[in-house]
Formats: sequence, C-alpha cells, structure tokens
Amino acid sequence: MITNKKINEILSQAKINNEDAIGIRIVDDYYDDYDLKIGDKLGVSYVWFDGDYTDEKLNGVSAISFAAKLEDVAFKGYIGKKILVINGSIEGYGEDEGEIIVADAEIIDIIEIKEEIK
Repeated sequence: MITNKKINEILSQAKINNEDAIGIRIVDDYYDDYDLKIGDKLGVSYVWFDGDYTDEKLNGVSAISFAAKLEDVAFKGYIGKKILVINGSIEGYGEDEGEIIVADAEIIDIIEIKEEIK
C-alpha cells in the first residue's frame, strides 16, 4: 500500500507549475491504464456508489490533486504498483479526500513502485 503519508511526501517534493491541473493515479496491473506510457492519453473513470462500481462514466479520470494535502497517516492509502503523474483540465471533484476529475488526461511521468512503501 502507498500510504497517505507517502503520497503527501511525493506531492510536497514535486516542483510543478500550475499544480491544479496535475494529478496522480496509483494503479495496479488490473487497471486498464497500467501499461500506458508517458505521452499516452487516459480514458475515463467510473462512478462508485457506496463502495460499489457502476456503469456510469465520469467526465474524466479520477486522480489525487497535486494541490491536495491528505490526512497524514500511515494506515490509509492506495494499492498499486505504479504512480501515473497526469496533466489535463479539471472537470470537477470527487468524493475522496483530494480527488479531482481530470479530462483529456495525459501521462507526463511514471513512478514505478518496486516494493511496498510506507
């Protein structure tokens, strides 16, 4: 698991202009966008309702905003093997802490996770 604490460290160390248009997606190998490369465009995410996946599509892909400050704890986080750094236009905000919806999202960097980081 990539904990909120580690995500906050990554976000605070990044030096990116116009950070409101930048987000990160933490993906595992079962995600459709797992094998994409820098420069590739992402599709859209789906709406979740009470923890369940629905068929309803969002106007973009969900991500954690670079401007976010998540609850700084080591027991909350996301499961994944890669962090996709994406850029696009903000279409809205999700229900999760720091979540943004990014339209026309393009991968601008990829951080490979070699082992569980805490």
